[in-house]
Amino acid sequence: RYLLKFEQIYLSKPTHWERDGAPSPMMPNEARLRNLTYSAPLYVDITKTVVKEGEEQIQIKHQKTFIGKPIMLRSTYLNGMSDRDLCELNECPLDP
Repeated sequence: RYLLKFEQIYLSKPTHWERDGAPSPMMPNEARLRNLTYSAPLYVDITKTVVKEGEEQIQIKHQKTFIGKPIMLRSTYLNGMSDRDLCELNECPLDP
């Protein structure tokens, strides 16, 4: 039997890299205009426990395991901004 325990989650903010190699925050509208995916890496610490009848449990820890790159609109940089601020960034205040 295997038991998986998902522990600490690490989520970065959406970023893209300029031609000079410098990181830059990415907004959803910029991703749309540049045909980029609006995403950021998602990592999680996982503890796997192997349970075999009549034997000791074996625990293996996997730290910062990459599990995907999902980001929803308004989840990072835009969260909490006023309608005016959103409009200045060419983002629709009515987007969910």
